Amino acid sequence: MLFPLTIDLHGLAPDTSHPLHDAEVTTRGLCPRCGREHTLPAGVARAECAALMQQLEQYGRIDMQVPDHIADPHFSLDYLNGVARGQMFGVLVVRTQDGAYGTLRAFSAQYNRVWHVDGWVPPLLDVAAFDAQVAKDDPVINGLGREIRALDDAIVEERQASENQPCTPQSAQTLTDGEATPTPLDLLMQQRASLVDERRQLSQRSMRAIHELYRVRNFRGEIASLFDIFPAGRGVPTGTGDCCAPKLLQYAMQHNMTPLGLAEFYWGRESRSGARQHGEFYPSCQDKCYPILGYMLCGLEEETITG
Repeated sequence: MLFPLTIDLHGLAPDTSHPLHDAEVTTRGLCPRCGREHTLPAGVARAECAALMQQLEQYGRIDMQVPDHIADPHFSLDYLNGVARGQMFGVLVVRTQDGAYGTLRAFSAQYNRVWHVDGWVPPLLDVAAFDAQVAKDDPVINGLGREIRALDDAIVEERQASENQPCTPQSAQTLTDGEATPTPLDLLMQQRASLVDERRQLSQRSMRAIHELYRVRNFRGEIASLFDIFPAGRGVPTGTGDCCAPKLLQYAMQHNMTPLGLAEFYWGRESRSGARQHGEFYPSCQDKCYPILGYMLCGLEEETITG
């Protein structure tokens, strides 16, 4: 999982003393614990990203640790150039406990529906628990969706039938105790609204259960859930914790490595909005990563000084 540095250190550490060190802050966040913004510069990580880009072009796949004859077609870069479009990749330069230097690599979220790929850091969540939660809730949510679509068809048919029905005293809506008797269309609409509300509540419960599977560490040795980190009432954005930076930092902490620089780049067909372009570097995102990275980086300053 830990790769050797590709750049020549010339006897220097891969920190501010190295000529390839980039002081630009690429990873930042506001810590809800201490109220301060914590940052991490690119360091020499962009130079290491360039080496990773060359390898991606050379191999044409991300499972670069296995021979060509057993490479999995699911990990081909064709995935990033097709309908799925591109994806973010990241490199973290670290110092190990024994003073050695190396790099960690990550891809955002899943790659072609796969969480674990040799040579890349794992996700923050427990994948088995995630799969069990999805297997429990998704069939029910999808079943409710099918019922709602069936009702949509029935509502269209009932509306058409009502429009074609002549208005006669016999077909006119009657009154009971001064209130209108629900028409068949009214009943269908009420049933649909009830199912939509049931599906919404189940989806929210399922998403909360999934977010509870994420346990985030910081450099003070503390652990928090996503709900501890994000402001109350704001909600946790979908995909939080699945970006490259949180995955890289979590793995580094779990293995007692000190981060020295982090960089993330986009690889593949440009994003639908055009905001992400192939081969370009981008800082950590604001909506999902800013709160979580602030918490994760808390304490790194002291560790860097004492290390």
